[in-house]
Amino acid sequence: MNDKVDLVEIEKFYNEHEVIWYNSWYRYTNKSIELFLQKNCSFSNDEIILNAGSGGNTYGLSGNTIHMDIAERTLSTVSNKIIGNIENVPVNDEYFNHIICVGSVINYCDASKVISEFERVLKVDGTLYLEFEPSNSFEYFGSNKYKKSVSIIETDYLKTRHRNWIFSIKYIENLLKSQGFQINKKQQFHIISSIILRITNNYNFAAKFTGLDNIFKFFPGIRNCSSNIILKCTKIN
Repeated sequence: MNDKVDLVEIEKFYNEHEVIWYNSWYRYTNKSIELFLQKNCSFSNDEIILNAGSGGNTYGLSGNTIHMDIAERTLSTVSNKIIGNIENVPVNDEYFNHIICVGSVINYCDASKVISEFERVLKVDGTLYLEFEPSNSFEYFGSNKYKKSVSIIETDYLKTRHRNWIFSIKYIENLLKSQGFQINKKQQFHIISSIILRITNNYNFAAKFTGLDNIFKFFPGIRNCSSNIILKCTKIN
């Protein structure tokens, strides 16, 4: 397996697939992100928000939002948009008040470049909401990717062989801190379901255990093996 993710293939894939939250596992992912954002976001009308890699998804939020995505078709109904790679956001320094980058978008990118770019375009005291799939997930337990800082995985997604990066939680948190971000809040989800997925390799069956997140999110040793994590950060300098 080569050591890169082909962004041309990623663009083609998302231009060809309108429904990406296609089973109970991914629908729960989408709902968890939406609930976190609605609970933790507070935007005023005069603030500018970047929804990075949005695919046109608003997650139920309103505000002065610019949507950005590499796949043009996903933003066909959006008027305020940028088509491009979030590693290079074509705006001036400190342009945005808030940045949302969820749906594991950063798992398709060079995380260090993305976080550096987010630091550049975000105002001081601005907030970043970042969600990703970590290598800490129990689904990688026993493999050479488990808790590895950076690696590439291959999966079957929507009947297509799919490649993306995974990062350890520590790696992403260290990148954020090195760029002047303070992590204010974090939430893991797909906790016990990640263990069931490792055992069964069945997403729909594993998703039956997502209700246990409400219990096991209080147990650090277990919740850190989740398949997804979302962070709320503030740019402090």
